[in-house]
Amino acid sequence: MWVWAPAAWAQLDVEALIRSGDAAWAARAEGHDGRGLAAEEPIARAIRAYEAAVALDPDRLGAHWRYVRALFFEGEYAHSEPDARQASFDRAAAASNAAFEALARRSSDAKALRRNDPERTRAAFAAKLHPDVARIHFWSALAWGARGRYYGILDGVRNGVARRLYRYAEVTIALEPTLAHGGPHRLMASLQQRVPRIPFLTGWVDKDRILPELERAMAIAPDFPGNQLLYAHTLLDLAPERREEARALLNQVAALEPDPSEVVEQLEMRESARETLAEQFNQPTLHAP
Repeated sequence: MWVWAPAAWAQLDVEALIRSGDAAWAARAEGHDGRGLAAEEPIARAIRAYEAAVALDPDRLGAHWRYVRALFFEGEYAHSEPDARQASFDRAAAASNAAFEALARRSSDAKALRRNDPERTRAAFAAKLHPDVARIHFWSALAWGARGRYYGILDGVRNGVARRLYRYAEVTIALEPTLAHGGPHRLMASLQQRVPRIPFLTGWVDKDRILPELERAMAIAPDFPGNQLLYAHTLLDLAPERREEARALLNQVAALEPDPSEVVEQLEMRESARETLAEQFNQPTLHAP
C-alpha cells in the first residue's frame, strides 16, 4: 500500500489533506458492483489522505473520526474476503485507540472518557468540539462492533469491548442523537439485541430498550432505509404480530433508489431487504435494475 512520505506532507497542510480525503470519500461509490460492494481504490484514496492528516496533526479530532470511518467502510463494503475485511476492522480499531488518545489530550477531564457518564464527557470538552467527540465515539463503536464479529460476542463481553460500545452509544446519544439519521439509537438497539444479559458482566443490557430505541431512530429519520430495515428485522424477531408492518417496511427498502450520497450502503440495504422478503414472505427476489 502506498504511504505518505514526510516529503509529501511538507507540501500539504492538514486542511488540504482532509479536503482530499473528503473528496475521495464523496467518490467512494465509483466502480461499485450494483449490489453493495464498493471498488477498493476510491476508499483507499480517502484512507491514505486521512492517515496522512492524522500523522501530520495527531490532535486533529476531525481527521481521526474520518480515518476510522473510512477504514470501517473499507472493511464493511469494499472487501469480500473475510481476511481482508478483518484486517480493515483491525486497523479501524487501532485508529480508534489513537483517536481516544487524542480525545484525552484535548479533554479537561481525561477520566471522563473511561466512565459511563455522558454528561461528564460533555463537560470535558469545549462545545465546538462536541460534533467531533460524538463522531469519534460513533464510528469507533461501529468499527469495534464490526471487528467483534470475527472474535465472537462472548469474547467481547469478557474483554470489556461490549461495555465499551455501550458507553460509546450512550455518549453519542447524549451529544448528537440525530447523527447518521439517528445512528446512535440504531447502535444502542443493536447492542441491546445482540449482547446477552450476564450477571455481573452485562447488567446494562435491557431488552425492553430495543424497540423504543429504534422508534426514536424512526422518529428522527422515518424515510431512512437503514432505520426501516433494522426496524423491520426487529419486528420480525420481537413482535411477530406486527409481521405485515415489517413486510411493508421491507418492501419500501427493496424498491428504493439509493441516495447519491450513500449509494453503496443503500444498495446493500436493498439487497438485504429483498433477501428477507424472499426468506420470510416467499416474495420473488428482485434483480437490481
